[in-house]
Amino acid sequence: MAVYNVPESGAEKKENRFAFRIKDANGKGKDKVYSVPKLEFLSGETSEYIADLVGKAYNETTVTRNMLSLENPDCAEAVRKLRKDQVDALSAQWAEASAVTVGESSASES
Repeated sequence: MAVYNVPESGAEKKENRFAFRIKDANGKGKDKVYSVPKLEFLSGETSEYIADLVGKAYNETTVTRNMLSLENPDCAEAVRKLRKDQVDALSAQWAEASAVTVGESSASES
């Protein structure tokens, strides 16, 4: 019997990640840079979280906070402390950075 070897995910490749900086709220430490996969490379756990929301009322800011925390638990506390407008701006930039234009796809880069 032939066995199919599942290929490595492209989620960890630098070009497939969205990096963002959160300023230290206390002004005592350094600003921190975090990264999460672009939206097309979300983990199964985050994809299931999104699927569970289908047909339900949800708050986009809360969903973004949860998605970021699932994809990079190290950023959870910092993201939780951000204001709504900050999370909304972060969400918009993540979506924009994740957009695939005509003629581009991760599959064609393999």
